[in-house]
Amino acid sequence: SSTKTPQWWGHMGVSQKEVKVSAKECQLFITKCKANMVSPTESYNKVKRASSDTFIFKSKVYAAYEHLKGEGSLMDFDDMLIRAVQVLSLSKNLDTVKSQYKHIIVDEAQDLNPVQHAFFGLISGTMEPGNRYGTVAPKPAENIVQDSNTSYTLIGDENQSIYGFRGATSQEFSSRAESNEGDFEVMTLGINFRSKKGIVEAANKLISTDEGSLGMTCTAIYQGVDSGEEAISQDTDHDSSLSAASSFAKKVALGINSEYETYKASDYGVACRTNAELIPYTLALLEQDIPFVSPVSPFDHPTTKKLVRALSIVGFDYDKGKENQVGSFYGALLNFHKDM
Repeated sequence: SSTKTPQWWGHMGVSQKEVKVSAKECQLFITKCKANMVSPTESYNKVKRASSDTFIFKSKVYAAYEHLKGEGSLMDFDDMLIRAVQVLSLSKNLDTVKSQYKHIIVDEAQDLNPVQHAFFGLISGTMEPGNRYGTVAPKPAENIVQDSNTSYTLIGDENQSIYGFRGATSQEFSSRAESNEGDFEVMTLGINFRSKKGIVEAANKLISTDEGSLGMTCTAIYQGVDSGEEAISQDTDHDSSLSAASSFAKKVALGINSEYETYKASDYGVACRTNAELIPYTLALLEQDIPFVSPVSPFDHPTTKKLVRALSIVGFDYDKGKENQVGSFYGALLNFHKDM
């Protein structure tokens, strides 16, 4: 750094306590701060009150990142969104852009974060500008001008919000509905043309009914009984994904090893939001000696590698041919994941 005087976020201000924070965690923190148009100083002042060494450290990494980026005259993707909002905060620029777009339709709107909502909101007239320096963020417009020649439509499903890592939340989407004191009239599409009755009804059971939720359930247009309907059930009595994985594997084992052999292993499926969440299920299925196909291998996971390395050091001789060792070996891996 060319700055001679240590900044508030510099090494002189870092706690002497050991803080274990990965680069990925810092990146996620920075992305979420920028998604909410929160500066490094604002983030530091917020987390400082919570007295969390981890978050204080992340806010200092955020400040250092912005400083180094500035010295190199660099921008990242989040900067482009923030700068776009700042540019639109000048009335001349905003008027020019608004004159070009009379009808705005945003698909997958449940995945918009606050800065993206601000961008579209400024163009549609549903938000008031902040300032061009970014020290004042845009806010919802108090008096929205009604114009029959313009429209602003958000198309989305609060139950399909998957961009939390980018600062998007289902609440950010549903809070704009009239039922939540927002400005948008809600029109619900209640017919599902994609899946059969069993899958749709199972999905409806999992839909949030929390306060503020839009409660978007649907009905399947295909009412016929699909082959996997009986295997679909709601099982939420678990305190972790590891517990749920073990329970699922035992149910599959029971189903395919029953006296009447009602089901095959291929009749079951597991859907997770991330690949990492699949790891416990692969280990639990291995523990029960159930064949499966998966896009991820539990043996590529750092935690699994540690145990396998440890077992090789102590001389554990695993023999795949010995049936009694199959369950115990993979069971050990699963339990090791529980302890990490």
